[in-house]
Amino acid sequence: MIVKSNETRLLFYKAELTLKLWGVPIHLDGFSFIAEAAVLKCLFNYRKSNMIYSHIASSRGITSKTVSNSIAYALGKNREHICSVLRLGLNNLYASRVISLLALHISGDMVI
Repeated sequence: MIVKSNETRLLFYKAELTLKLWGVPIHLDGFSFIAEAAVLKCLFNYRKSNMIYSHIASSRGITSKTVSNSIAYALGKNREHICSVLRLGLNNLYASRVISLLALHISGDMVI
C-alpha cells in the first residue's frame, strides 16, 4: 500500500465513492485493488497494468495474477450495471479501461 498523505487519502476516498456509484461490490478484494490501482495511476502515471498489479501484489505479499483475477471478478459481478454507467458495451469492459477511467475521474480530468 502506498503512503497515505492527505492527497492520497482524498484520491482513495474519491475512488471508493465512485466505485460504489458504479456498482462494484465493496466486499470483494478487487474493489480495493481497483481503487488503489487508480490512485497509483494518478500519482505515478503507470502505463502498464502489470506494473500496477505488481506494485499492489508486492505490498500485500500476493501475486500479481491474484490481483488481476480479483479485479476481473469484482468487475464481473455487476457487469451490466458498470457497463451502463460507463457507457461501454459488455465486450468492452476491461480492467485497464476501468482503472484508467477511474484515475481520470478522481484526478478531476473527466466527469462521468
